[in-house]
Amino acid sequence: MGGIPVVIAALIAVSAWILLERSGRSREAAVLAGTVYREMIAATAAPQRLHPLHSRRPPAP
Repeated sequence: MGGIPVVIAALIAVSAWILLERSGRSREAAVLAGTVYREMIAATAAPQRLHPLHSRRPPAP
């Protein structure tokens, strides 16, 4: 009779460990997604920073 609470506690501990592992992976994926987004924004904005006058200059005759 004393073993049932121990088994239940062990199941709760294993479940908590699995959930913590999954949350860590989710956090890492969110950081990766943020990094990719920032890199894409920087890559998109780079041509505008390199040649800002070309977009404002009138075409040559």
